[in-house]
Order: sequence, then C-alpha cells, then structure tokens
Amino acid sequence: MSGPQRGGSVHAAVGPLAGTGRIADDLYLMAHDEYTGRPLIGPRLLGTRQAGYLQQAPRKLPWKAPRWVPVNPDWAYTPLSRACRAAAPDHRFDPGHAVLAGVAVACGLGFRMTGLLPAGRSVEDATRRLNLPLQHLISVTQTAAGAAVLAHRT
Repeated sequence: MSGPQRGGSVHAAVGPLAGTGRIADDLYLMAHDEYTGRPLIGPRLLGTRQAGYLQQAPRKLPWKAPRWVPVNPDWAYTPLSRACRAAAPDHRFDPGHAVLAGVAVACGLGFRMTGLLPAGRSVEDATRRLNLPLQHLISVTQTAAGAAVLAHRT
C-alpha cells in the first residue's frame, strides 16, 4: 500500500498501517478524527493542512464551506496506533513511536490515546526511555504548545 501522491511521486509505505514515516504528518493526522476529518484540537495548535493526507469533501448544503476528510481512514488511524504501541512492554522499543507519543501529549492530543494504551502503561513510560535531547524536544514542544494556546489572539 502507498501513501498520497506528492508532486507526481508516491510515498511508499511498508504495509497498510505503516504510517507516513514523518512525525509532523503523523501528529497532524492524530489531530483529526480518522473518519470525519473533524479537527480535534484548536486551530492555533493545528496549523496548516500537510502533504495530501486529507481531501476536501463537499457539504450537502451548498453555502457551507467544504470540510477536510482523510483520504484513507487507515492512514489517519495509524499514527495513533503507533503512538500507543510505544508504551507496550511486549513490542520492540522504537524511539520514533515514543517521540510521536510524547509530542502528541505535549500538543494536547493525549486524550486520543486514553483507553488504547496497554494496561498499567503510560506515554511517560515510553518517553523516559528516550535520550535526553529527545526528551528535551518533547518538553520544548509542550512549552511552545502552551504558549500558542495562551497567546493573544488577533
């Protein structure tokens, strides 16, 4: 299976749930409902639309703006699955999955993993295994996301 087309080329994935391979794209997908495409966090944290994983779907009422929906629900759900797997003790530790999970929590997306994490495990269990620069990245992300939420809106 492959991901969306970009400039005439196709981003290849290893399997149907391999994900994008890019933490920013995965984080963006986690911030949307995998079926409706509805944003799950505020627009200041969400930023702009990335890389062709969402497409515009027309509304039934012509005066309403089109909405963005995932091109494929599997692609949209994969980042959430990978982030939750980061805390699983029976899986091989993958720093990329742990960073995704940590940054997702830092951006306010921890609620997406509620009930999906292995019993008795947390995202902190996974991020503690990261090296200090990656732990610092997550901390700085949390600070920046908090500042974006609290910033004066114009």
